Amino acid sequence: VDTRLAATIDLAPTIARAAGVDPGPDVDGRALQDPWEHRRVLVESWVDGPGYQAFDAVRTIDETYVAFRNGNGVLWDRTR
Repeated sequence: VDTRLAATIDLAPTIARAAGVDPGPDVDGRALQDPWEHRRVLVESWVDGPGYQAFDAVRTIDETYVAFRNGNGVLWDRTR
């Protein structure tokens, strides 16, 4: 099981590398084919509406902390 974290910014360099193209040093993200490790990933949602709240979150392998725009927050233990 691969326990590395990945984010959407990793898609472009991953696809480029799979197509045989060097994404270059200035591209955001990392190709999943390369050895690397994100220690944490920022997750954001600006959508706010009925039944859904905008939030900012930080995810690690072991935990996810979500801070809602209304001031509430929650910490999830991802090891359970």
